[in-house]
Amino acid sequence: MREEQEYEKFVAKAQSHGDLFGTDAQDFFIVTRGAFNWSDIPDFVVGRPGYDNWLVDYIYHKHETHSLIDITNTTSAIHQTGEDGNKAGFVEREDKDWNSKLLEGWENYDHGFTHCSQYETVWMSSEKNPKKMAVILNERTSSCSDGNDDDDNSNDGNQI
Repeated sequence: MREEQEYEKFVAKAQSHGDLFGTDAQDFFIVTRGAFNWSDIPDFVVGRPGYDNWLVDYIYHKHETHSLIDITNTTSAIHQTGEDGNKAGFVEREDKDWNSKLLEGWENYDHGFTHCSQYETVWMSSEKNPKKMAVILNERTSSCSDGNDDDDNSNDGNQI
């Protein structure tokens, strides 16, 4: 029980002091089997700029058969860094530009941001029980496809 309380304190502190790094930096992906034909994915260096944006853009353009869901609003992801800090992928090293050279520039994944997703998760409580929270899927009404590239388009869609 004590360990659980310590963990909850740690997460609460991280939530109150932390900031979202940006919608162009994704740290993890949850995919269903068959979402990617992994043999068609370029030979990226994970942890270097671009691979995450390319993956998000890839699913964005398959929206008729795949759903892109941003879980930022309902997930506490604490990014632990080493001495290189949050910009470790940009530190000068042999493979720093591997991904951008592989894709011949950055224009290949212009929808590779979390705010470009067609859905997002949001917390919701009911009037009957306001202390009980649930995660719901919310359809975004604005995204990259309509030219709105700002990050403040959450909670303005339809519940799914």
